[in-house]
Order: sequence, then C-alpha cells, then structure tokens
Amino acid sequence: DNLGAELSDVSVAFGSTASAEPFTVAAFRVAGANQDQLEQEFVAATEASGEATGFTEVSLGGKTVLSAEEATMGTILIYAKDDTIYWMSGTTEQAEEVLAVLP
Repeated sequence: DNLGAELSDVSVAFGSTASAEPFTVAAFRVAGANQDQLEQEFVAATEASGEATGFTEVSLGGKTVLSAEEATMGTILIYAKDDTIYWMSGTTEQAEEVLAVLP
C-alpha cells in the first residue's frame, strides 16, 4: 500500500539449499516501484516483525547490501535493484556467490 501498488504488481520467488549450510534467497518484485522507497519499506517491515534489526551497509559480491544478524538464521542480507528486493540468509560466502550473478 505504501508503494501505491496493486496485488497484480507483486511477484515473489523463493529458493533454498538443503545442505549442511542452508541458504535461502527470496526475490520480491513490485512492478514500477522506486528502488529506494521499496528498500526502505522492506527494511521497516523486517524490523517491525522483529525478524532482524540494526541493518548496516556492507559490500559483498560487488554489490552494496544491507546486513543484520538474526538469532536463528544468522546473517540476513537485503539487496535492492530497480523494483526488486532480494532477501538472503546463510553464510557470507554463499551470499557473495549469489550476489555476484545478480543484476
């Protein structure tokens, strides 16, 4: 609602590993959304849910991302590109590999 989007503007995709070091990535696209506003709204919703707080900017895989620690999932990363948010949890090494191939 805060982005002025309709449900038909939203696309979501998830992927994860079933390995000893689990990794999860989700992509949330809001067609036509402003990148900065989308990132702000996503971080605010993540923090409000209690999932993670205190995001800081870091550089991984050639991208600038927001990073926070969560008790059960470890590192949570948020990367915004155009009208899409990528949410990741797992090791830094796994995230660097994924981020390196994202737009």
